[in-house]
Order: sequence, then C-alpha cells, then structure tokens
Amino acid sequence: DGECADSNSKQYDYMFDNKPVNFPDAEGCGNICAICPGQDQQANRVLRGFLYRGDQCRCYLDDGPADLNAFACTGMFRSPSDNLGTGPICNSLGGAGECWKVMDSNSLCPGDSLPPSKAPTKSPSNNPTS
Repeated sequence: DGECADSNSKQYDYMFDNKPVNFPDAEGCGNICAICPGQDQQANRVLRGFLYRGDQCRCYLDDGPADLNAFACTGMFRSPSDNLGTGPICNSLGGAGECWKVMDSNSLCPGDSLPPSKAPTKSPSNNPTS
C-alpha cells in the first residue's frame, strides 16, 4: 500500500492528524475523516479516502482552487504542498501505511464494482486499494 493516488498517479491534498490516541486503528482514522473534512468543510472538495499508518491519519481530498483551510477541522493540519489528485483513488504509490478509499458509485475505477448490498457487519465498510 502506501500513499493513495488518482488514476494518473497524482497524490491528493490532505488534512492530517498525528495524535494516534485519536485514531487507534484504521476504522478510527476513517471515522475521523468522515466527520471532518468529510462533511464538506473544505469548499466542495470530495473526500476520496484516507491513509492510516499508526502514527498518522491522512484524509485525502480532491484538488481545488484554493488552499485547504487549516482551521476547518479542530486538531488537524493541512498538507504542506499543493497536490493535484482528483477523482477516485485508483493507485497507491508505495511507502508506509494503508491506503483506503471511499466506495460509492462515484468512486469506481476501471475494473471496480460495488459489493452487493447486505446487512451491516462489524468490519470496516471501506476497502483497501491494492
């Protein structure tokens, strides 16, 4: 796994939390991202997924016309550079951590399909990319 990337292998802008007490596992990281910035706190940027690596949780967002708002999510920081990733997570670039993508009908890459609907389970609903 490692850094998440779009279909053109471009990395995403991200918000991150580096206090592991806030995200004890990948599911906790996903929950943080779903709350903020996943509720449109970043000027219509779509939450595409997240990276969990034990010491850091990164919430990946589509590229946008303005810098990320560093104050939108309490306790989180914004990525230091302007990455250009847009659209669904289709690649991972290697390195430390687990790349997870949000799965819905707008996040499919070539060859992807949504899993059949079923009753909720205790396992995370997001699927890691390969």
